[in-house]
Formats: sequence, C-alpha cells, structure tokens
Amino acid sequence: MPIEESDIATHSGEKGIAGNACWVFKGVYLHNIETGKTVRIDSDLINQVPSSSFSRDGSLFITSLSFSHDGKFLFITSPPDYLLIFSVEQMKFIKVFNTNDIFAFSIHNVDKALDNLYILAGTDSSNVFQFDMDKKELKSITNCQECQELSYAISPDNKSLVFIETNFDGKTDLGIVNLANGTIKMIDYPRESEIAGFVSDSKHLIITHHYKLSDTDIINSHIAIYLLNLNTLKEAKIYAESSGNK
Repeated sequence: MPIEESDIATHSGEKGIAGNACWVFKGVYLHNIETGKTVRIDSDLINQVPSSSFSRDGSLFITSLSFSHDGKFLFITSPPDYLLIFSVEQMKFIKVFNTNDIFAFSIHNVDKALDNLYILAGTDSSNVFQFDMDKKELKSITNCQECQELSYAISPDNKSLVFIETNFDGKTDLGIVNLANGTIKMIDYPRESEIAGFVSDSKHLIITHHYKLSDTDIINSHIAIYLLNLNTLKEAKIYAESSGNK
C-alpha cells in the first residue's frame, strides 16, 4: 500500500521529558484515507523500549518521524536513544535499535535504500551516514565540518543519493552519491537551497531556493521552487513568491 496514496502519520505535542530539553511529541498513528481507518502503532513497543520512553497515558515520546521514499517504512526516533523501523507492508515494527551504542549524535531524518539506512544526523553540523543494519556498521557519506544545514533525498530507483549542504561561509554545494560504488560528484551550487524530493523518473530533483526581493525587503526569505535536471544541471522554475503575494 503506497504511502503517498493512503497512509499518513500524525502526532500530538507534549513538552519535553526529563533529560531532554527539546520539544517532543507523543503518540504514533497510521490513517488510511481511503478506508478512514486509523491504527495506533506505538502501543506495540511497550515491551521493546523502556517505560521511560512513554508518557503517563501510554503514548510513545518521539522526536522525529520520516517515511522512506518508497513508502514502505516509517522511521521513528524516540528519546533517549532509540531508532524504530515500522514496516507498512507487514504493519509491524521490524527493527528496534538502541542508538546510544551506535551514534554519538542526534538523528534528524532517516531513509532506506536496498539493505542500508541513510541517516541525517549531527550536533553542531549535520552529515549523512550510511548504516548497515545487519552489521550495525556506520560510515559517513558526507564530510561537512561547518554546515549551517543539509538536506538529502534518495532517488526512486535507489541508484543515487543527492544532498545539498550550506556552509557557515555561505557557500553551497550539491553532491550526487552513486549508491552502488559510493563515489560522490560535487557541484558548486550558488544559491541557498533545500531538497524537497525526487520526481518519479529519478532524473529530476525538486529544489526550493530562498531569496530576498530587494535589499530593503523586510521579510527574511521568500521561496522559489525549481525542477533540476541532474543530467544537464539545468533548472526550470515551477513557482516563486511575489511581493506580498504567493
């Protein structure tokens, strides 16, 4: 059942728990738009993660939710140090990792290609890591030492991982990782940008650019959306905000 057609995850907010100064959420549900059926899935974890990961009403505390690009998996991070993988096809949790044994930093986003997880994680800076679930081996894909932000996406054909990193000095780079052999092609990308996702042909990337309309523009950033052809590196503008209007 493809996620983009029928399933979404929702959660309700609750203040951060002891030992965690950030905001967290609690309760994880899958809602089928076609049938109208909602299923709560976090209750299945009661015997798999510590009781401290649950609120008084029995809802799981979570810090992030992300679906895989193929819609087959839901990834949940739960304080203090748990990464949980839910199979939408099997409708059950298939992996529970205590990330304290693996990672020394917080996880922001997770995706899966073939037999590996790809994780956006970091503290002062963010990088993409490849995690072999069977061997529990972790290696860095990117090596940004002073990044302001980083975003990434995996192509629908599982052949490429594309990331954009913006450094503290304002320089922006786009990287294309060949997932078969690990080689990376780096491209100087002159705009402050984020990756929104791939088009289904695996050749075009949807990218958002942030800009000001003028030097006197009091709004920090407007948004334009572009379609980037990864073969030719040519862009086509899809949408842009105008002054005062969208």
